Amino acid sequence: MILLNNYLITPTMFPDKTSQVWHVPEKAILKSDNCIHWKFENEAEFMHVAQLKMLVDGGRMDTTLHMPYMPYARQDKEISNDTTFALRAFLKLLNALKFSKVISYDVHNPALVSELLPGFKNLALDRDAMDMFAFEECIDFVLFPDEGAYRRYGAAFNPEAIISATKERDPATGRIVGMKIPDIKEHPTLDTRILIVDDICDGGATFIALAKLIREKCSKAWIILYVSHGIFSKGTQVLRDAGIKQIFAGGVEVFT
Repeated sequence: MILLNNYLITPTMFPDKTSQVWHVPEKAILKSDNCIHWKFENEAEFMHVAQLKMLVDGGRMDTTLHMPYMPYARQDKEISNDTTFALRAFLKLLNALKFSKVISYDVHNPALVSELLPGFKNLALDRDAMDMFAFEECIDFVLFPDEGAYRRYGAAFNPEAIISATKERDPATGRIVGMKIPDIKEHPTLDTRILIVDDICDGGATFIALAKLIREKCSKAWIILYVSHGIFSKGTQVLRDAGIKQIFAGGVEVFT
């Protein structure tokens, strides 16, 4: 979905499968300081963003791109035939559009994006949203799926309540083949409230595996999942079926 200064942009699709952004209402285009809001849904939208940028400012650098979720964010490896490096290609193309500023939310590798994309601004995790979980009477444990998640978000929580998972990898391939979590001391009378925190939930396999481990070690666990970006490509029911009681994405509880 693409918005220009809060006006929805609907490209025309032609019979030859190409498209064109045009007939944009004049009132939607400002004389300067335009803002394109791109809520990523598919790769084809990049062409529409590019066309809209050219239409709005003719190549001048006075337009901001607000992109809450950065596509290819985890495909941030070095370029090779055996790695996922699409983020680098995407940022090179995005650079060519010459936005004055590109704003995104809690990207996976802000250092690399800042290096490759001039004018980039990363909005950190919404601490106000996280504060609802930061009180000891609400949460017994905060569980991070890996060391990366701990480094990103650990400072927001009471260190005594933090537990981290460890991943087992196949030494020959480097693929994750299992996970472990420390023993959990159960609350004697109430459900033990455990908050899982990470940046992105796509299909949810990591969190389903964590929920299974939690239930094995803590029979009375109320599991809450908080992620910055909820893609939920397999829906949220698979997470609920795994025993996750509440799901938050970007500070908002997800009910569907």
